[in-house]
This record gives sequence, structure tokens and C-alpha cells, in this order.
Amino acid sequence: MFAEGVPVLKILVSGASGFVGRLLVPELALAGHQVIALVRSGTSLPGKVAAPTDLATLPADALSGHGPFDAAIHLAALNPDRSERTSRDETALLRANRDGTVALAKAAATAKIPHFVFLSTANVHGPGNAPIVETSPLRPTTPYARSKAAAEQALADVAAATGIRLTVLRPAPVYGPGGRGMIAALQRLAASRLPVPLPTGLARRSFVSRVSLVQAIVAVIAREAEASETYGVADEAPMTPEEIIAGLRRAEGRRPGILPLPTSLLAVAAKPLGGGQTLQNLQKTFAIDWSKLASQTTWSPEPDTIAALLRRSPAL
Repeated sequence: MFAEGVPVLKILVSGASGFVGRLLVPELALAGHQVIALVRSGTSLPGKVAAPTDLATLPADALSGHGPFDAAIHLAALNPDRSERTSRDETALLRANRDGTVALAKAAATAKIPHFVFLSTANVHGPGNAPIVETSPLRPTTPYARSKAAAEQALADVAAATGIRLTVLRPAPVYGPGGRGMIAALQRLAASRLPVPLPTGLARRSFVSRVSLVQAIVAVIAREAEASETYGVADEAPMTPEEIIAGLRRAEGRRPGILPLPTSLLAVAAKPLGGGQTLQNLQKTFAIDWSKLASQTTWSPEPDTIAALLRRSPAL
């Protein structure tokens, strides 16, 4: 919810039916805001604006006649499961995630939308041995992360040329009902009745609950500012895979049931942990510093990842 006294806004949202958008749109509407979804369709519908399937071909005047808008939130992205061939298609990912994003930002600027919010990923940084802050070097290690880093750099050029205010959010891997990646894999392992063999030496990693990410988006929309900003978004504390499995099992009154293996057998952890992680990355800390977002907005991080995993989520 927005703080009392925050004005009602008209907000364009791409990816409104996606994993994050399904939760964000009701939250914005509950706060009294008017949400207009950007949809891949040949025809605009009430409360929706049509866009081509290939967002990179969006005309600069595509939003004319639908505003005025106070903000645009760009959630839509091509993010295939790492087992899919498309996840390795650099050309397709750049087309969707860089070129499509730039086309929408230019259309937003043409429509005089003052604020453009872009959902990037903390994976633009890659793992490291120190907490990752917004000014940490961009070192993406996957095609998807590289496409998001390229989108950020292109958006900065659009913002500089047009004067549109840009807010970039870099969330840690997002978890929640229907989610994918490492947390979903760890939940499946924790739910089994079998012991889980895990190598020692797996590093702590940041994650962020979908609820917390939605709250972050709401907070940056509510923030009154003129300058562009970038924010890392994560739960309060990073956790190891062992801590997550053990925490979930203890919450059910079960023993952790983890069988420690030598680090030399790390290869056995790569596939079941999911998320396209390399063996080297699983041994490197991936800790996101969220303090800038917390200090500049009303948002605060999820303090307990295990509790968030166990918490009943809103019906969607």
C-alpha cells in the first residue's frame, strides 16, 4: 500500500500477467491507482494498450492517445528456463530484452511519461566475494543477464537524451509460488523424505520474495524524486542451500537430513540446484546490498527467508 497522501497515478505496466505482474497489478489497484496493461495484441482493449509481439518494433507514438501516464513499469522479458535452447540464444535475448526495452522507453518518452521503471536482475553483476552494491562492476555470466545489462546501458542513453527519469531495480533471484530456479529446486529437495547429499563449501546467496519485490516496485513508484536511480533488491540475509533445506525441514519438525560431501564432489550439486549455475558460481558468494533502497524509500527487506517461503501467498 502507498503511504497516505500519495497522489493517485496512471501507470502503464508491461508483463502484467507474468510472475511479478500478477501480484503487482492488484497491489497498485488496491492503492487506488489506475493500471493500464501493455498487451501483445493487435487491438487495444478497455484498460489495455496493444503492442506488437516483437516489442522492438513498437512505434515511437504507440502510447499516444492512451495517456497521460505518470509512470511506466517494464516487467516483460524473455527469460526462458535454463534447460531451453532459447536460454542460450544471445540474439533472441538481446532483441527482446534490450531492443524491446529501448523501444518502449522511447515510446514512453514520446508520450511524455516522466518515470520509467525497469526490472533488471542482480545477475548483471555475477557472483563475487564481497557484498554487491549498485556501483559494483557489471559482470554478467549468462546470456539472459548479459541482455539485461545491455538493456540497462541502452536505457541510460535514452534517459540522457530524453530527460525521462529512469529507475532500475536489480532483484536477486525471485521466489514465490510458481517460481523457478534454485529456491524452487531447494524446496523440492526439502519436501522429499530422503537425505539430501550436499557438498560442503556452497556459498551464501541472496534471494528475494516476490511479495518483497512487489513492495519495492510500489515504493519506488511512490518516491518523489527527479534523478534516475538504480537499486539492489534482496531479502535481509543471504543463505546457503544447506540453511534453506534445513530451515524448511525444521519448520515441519523434521531433522535437516543433509549428508555433507567433499567439495571435490561439487558436480553432483549443479544439476539438482537448478538455475543454470556453474560449479564455480556455486562456491562464490552472491550477496546483494539492499541498503540504498531501504534508505531512500519506505521499503524494508524480508527479514526471514524461511518464514517467507512458508507463508501463505495471496491467491492469484
